Amino acid sequence: MKRKILLISIIYIMANIVGCVKGVDLDETQQDKLVGYAVYSVLEHDKNYMVGLNDVEELMAEDTTEQPGSDTPTQGNDNKPSTGSDSSVDDKPSVVTTTMEKALDVDGLSIKYTDVVVDDVYPRVEGEPAFALKAFTGNRLVVLQFNVTNTTNSDISLDMASKNLTIKGTFNNSIKTIAQVTLLPEALNTLKETIPAGKTVQAVLVFEMTETNANNLTSIVLDIKSSKGTNQVNIK
Repeated sequence: MKRKILLISIIYIMANIVGCVKGVDLDETQQDKLVGYAVYSVLEHDKNYMVGLNDVEELMAEDTTEQPGSDTPTQGNDNKPSTGSDSSVDDKPSVVTTTMEKALDVDGLSIKYTDVVVDDVYPRVEGEPAFALKAFTGNRLVVLQFNVTNTTNSDISLDMASKNLTIKGTFNNSIKTIAQVTLLPEALNTLKETIPAGKTVQAVLVFEMTETNANNLTSIVLDIKSSKGTNQVNIK
């Protein structure tokens, strides 16, 4: 019953928004984004739907368990539970420093970091939030922005969600937090789009941390984990 009500609410919101934006003279892409933000604002209240802030991921063995939206200082785990068998450093997953393109396992694309935005909401339209992601009180959203460029002469269909990636950010060499899984159409970790030859689209990764830690970001490193292993990318 709840799912029926949720579906009706989403359809109602989408119908109203599409009708409203016609009077604001938005192009098709902007209308799609507004609809996406509206759907997200409804689904984030469905306990059966997994969004970034509720998605708990177990990180590499030497780290503590973290969840998106919480930042944790880097620390060793000296009190690991016994597994009944001997373990060694050779059992730890290897981490390779590489580029965004190789870490995300994409061909024909250039993925370049452009900027970082720190705010309590994302996105803002003309300075005001619209169907925005909101940080918890005392926290800030850290939004990494990228340009994704098709460097080939053919269109490329990109489906990042199918890669089942876990992207962890390490900020200022000490604060670790997982990229949120959202319904933002431009979210890099779930981006599904056909990029025309020679064209560039903008993408983002959204993290959340305390305001104190977000105020002065001097370094950013991403650990991108897939079925092929973990790759590390120095962003800033």
